[in-house]
Amino acid sequence: MDKDQKKVIMQIVPALENGGVERGVVDIAKCLKNNNFLPIVISNGGVLVYDLTEAGINHIKLAVNTKNPIKIYNNIKKIEAIIKKFNVDIVHVRSRAPMLTAYYACKRTNTKLISTVHGIYSLNFLFWKNFSLKKKYNSLMLKADSVIAVSNFVKKYLLENYLGDFSSKIKVIQRGADLNYFNLKKVSNNRIIDLIKKWNLPEDKKIILMPARYTSWKGHEFLISALSKVNNDFFCIMVGSDHGHEKYRKKLEQMVVQKNLESKIRLVGPCKDMPAAYALSHFVVAPSIRPEAFGRIAIEAQASQKPIIATAIGGSLETIINNETGFLVDVLDVDNLTIIIDKVLQMSKQEIDQIGLAGRKNIEENFSNQKMCDETVGLYSNFLQV
Repeated sequence: MDKDQKKVIMQIVPALENGGVERGVVDIAKCLKNNNFLPIVISNGGVLVYDLTEAGINHIKLAVNTKNPIKIYNNIKKIEAIIKKFNVDIVHVRSRAPMLTAYYACKRTNTKLISTVHGIYSLNFLFWKNFSLKKKYNSLMLKADSVIAVSNFVKKYLLENYLGDFSSKIKVIQRGADLNYFNLKKVSNNRIIDLIKKWNLPEDKKIILMPARYTSWKGHEFLISALSKVNNDFFCIMVGSDHGHEKYRKKLEQMVVQKNLESKIRLVGPCKDMPAAYALSHFVVAPSIRPEAFGRIAIEAQASQKPIIATAIGGSLETIINNETGFLVDVLDVDNLTIIIDKVLQMSKQEIDQIGLAGRKNIEENFSNQKMCDETVGLYSNFLQV
């Protein structure tokens, strides 16, 4: 291959819907192009393909989200052919589903393979709490030549739960917030007013924002229980998708009624303008009762100059400076969460602004999207020199 030819980096993700992992794939692809690499993305498609097309980045549609053994086998040959056609230097896999195909395709073509572990993989299957085949399936991600963990929490989890000498090939690259997108100064009053009207929010109350899909471990019930004991006036807006969890959302709505909080809590669907949602809030709550592998809400809230209250587990311990950029509470400690919420509701605008500025500084220095991209591209570059 010509030495002057651009190095080709191919990322593989199951689909390109509008999620944190998928946005990261697009961001890395754009960063690669800006750094004189040739990026390629393989996925089963989705709304973010448009972003790649607009940026002039090659997207190849392939059903890499399949778990069908026959299709997986066929995908090995297809990915192998793509690697050869484009002279791919590095394959970067973001999920377990396509990892098996990528692993064997890279073995056959002697191509470098990088994986990113974005979450804490469950070992449960039916009534087994530690199903060996599920663990073996999860461990595929550790067969890559280099493994990116999205937090120190994830790295620690991998080292404690999986056998093998792979610690030297794990690199922690924490996820980042887009400081240009999540920027309070760039959110117009019209965007905020539009959301207030859409959600029919009261204009005379401090707004508490909880952005999370409606699933039990995100802590909605924990927050509702705490809000039922709060002394100060407030209005809480819970924002997220209930896709596949419609029954759980109805359960939450019933709980709101049972706690006589219908006039203080509203559950709505997904929001396309999250910067405006953060902007209209007084503060943000992320009360997950299971550890977040990283916790994107915490860094988005801080980037948006809003205090964040979160549970003291998982990635939040790395991203939030307790009592400076936000507040950490123990899991399911309803009384403690109530006290902290009341405390923040009573704070002056000056105190809130001070926490907000400290949060923004924390993200600028430690958790920016640019930092995440630079570290990832740096890993690629180092790998190519080996």
